[in-house]
Amino acid sequence: MNITNQTSMDNTKPFEIAHNIYWIGKKTGFDLEMNVYLRIFEKDNRKINMLIDPGPPTDFDIIEQNLKTVLGKDFKIHFAFINHQDPDVGYNALFFQRYFPNMQIITTEDTWRLIRFYGLNPKKFIAVDKFKSRSIKMITGHKLTFVPTPYCHFRGACALYDVSERILFSGDFFGGLTEHPGFFATEKSWPGIKIFQQIYMPTNTAIENAISEILKVDPEPVMIAPQHGVMIKDDFVQYYIDKIKNLSVGLDLYNQNKIKISQYIEAIRQITHEVKTKFDKKVYDDLQHLLHTDDSFPEIFSIRDDEIYDIKIAAEDALQYFITKLLRNPGGSVKKDLHMLILRVLAGLNLPGDNLSLEATETDHQENTNETLFEEEVPDTNGAEENIHEDRDHLNIRKLLEVIEEESGSDKFNELTILRIMLKIPPDILKRNQVNSYNDFFQLEETRDQQFIQKLITACESVIGRPLPEKIWTNEEEDGK
Repeated sequence: MNITNQTSMDNTKPFEIAHNIYWIGKKTGFDLEMNVYLRIFEKDNRKINMLIDPGPPTDFDIIEQNLKTVLGKDFKIHFAFINHQDPDVGYNALFFQRYFPNMQIITTEDTWRLIRFYGLNPKKFIAVDKFKSRSIKMITGHKLTFVPTPYCHFRGACALYDVSERILFSGDFFGGLTEHPGFFATEKSWPGIKIFQQIYMPTNTAIENAISEILKVDPEPVMIAPQHGVMIKDDFVQYYIDKIKNLSVGLDLYNQNKIKISQYIEAIRQITHEVKTKFDKKVYDDLQHLLHTDDSFPEIFSIRDDEIYDIKIAAEDALQYFITKLLRNPGGSVKKDLHMLILRVLAGLNLPGDNLSLEATETDHQENTNETLFEEEVPDTNGAEENIHEDRDHLNIRKLLEVIEEESGSDKFNELTILRIMLKIPPDILKRNQVNSYNDFFQLEETRDQQFIQKLITACESVIGRPLPEKIWTNEEEDGK
């Protein structure tokens, strides 16, 4: 059966992702799930069955049942391709080879040096390395290309490209955590992919090299089928290639600025402390529970005595992950209060909030909205902004608020809108003008502080997306009337 609706499928049943290519894995509900694939090569009266990354023993029963569903109870496996040496990738090859003693193992020599200790038959090993062209042609006429992806994440890692169906079986590369229902990637899949890659890939240099190898295949892939997480197809193939090729991972993150990390950890600590002391106990308990991953994946945070002291991914991503977990369950006024707390802590530590999402926590059943809490920072104009408004006498804050309310709509004009603007203004300037909260901002009438005016106008124009009108200015003539 061909897939048309990824959310309505029975998670226990195999399905055809392309002609004669089946997903036969097991949906566990854990953070990290394994994908196993079956490729059937057919021509005339010949049929060859190949497993791709046959999976771990914990999933064997389901995989076997899925094979019977697709191939019939008297099925046979001729080959198994194994991307790299991890037990969750290829350990089941041992059990299938016991069922089918003539089953051959196709993998790199580096991978074979380790998986042979599973007890696999060395006489049935076929080394990818011996094919100088990196391609093989099946007796059915189908062509397979081996795409080396060294150090993504293992020295001997190698992807498999099915030329006729244009599917790249990428192993851990492009793999991710399972954060949303379904089998195929959307924009929402990026956080899970990003976290997985940051923890398991060693450096961006390895990623760049792997991408360059993938871009050599002809024709280009229309689907990437990793061993973990969602499959990536159609326009999302290029979308995720572009997303991942510049991603800092592994040692890149290990060497990130320690002061920067400490600032983000301090933000998380302050938010956690206030949640513990000022909110209902259930909010705090839920947060502590959600911050721990299940046993299928490493912890994102190092926690001692309920306090985070280190992070294992990029600092900004760790904060976003923390915020997402914090806002997952609370609703109504509690979520609103948490929004305020987060923004206040970020402003107090002078941490950027523009790229953070406080809306990513909505459930999958809720409709997406176009409103976001932060927008892209206006590029630095190298001081040009300093003289933009020098011909104005002073700014009428009341009129400015009216303009923003007209632009945003009354239902959107609230304290969060003001906080979005305040986050774009340096804390020392706000403090100088006695603006420590959104209430202080509402109390302002006018200001002659030119630096405050310049930063405020830039922030407001960034929020509403266009230049502000003339009526926000008050000049000397108006003062005299």
